[in-house]
Amino acid sequence: MNALHDLEQKLLTEQREVEHLRTQVSTLQNNLDDLRTAMRMLEANPRDRTDRSDSDVTGHDDHNGRTVTGPDRPQKTAAEPNRSNPAAGGSFLRRLFRRNT
Repeated sequence: MNALHDLEQKLLTEQREVEHLRTQVSTLQNNLDDLRTAMRMLEANPRDRTDRSDSDVTGHDDHNGRTVTGPDRPQKTAAEPNRSNPAAGGSFLRRLFRRNT
């Protein structure tokens, strides 16, 4: 009888481990789907890599569609999000790709 109880306990432990692994696989699949979506978005609409708020590039449009011309750059207003601060909002993927570019 004791052997049967031990086998039941092993089975329950294995079932918990399988469920945990299924959860991890599901999470990884979701992350992969998010990355694929981001890659498609980047391929469809690549960003201007020279457009950085601290760059010296002149005569280009910033993310808000305003023309940036050297020292007379438009300043951010309080209503505009701080794009370099992840706590300011935005999607996970935008923050991920902003950090990795």
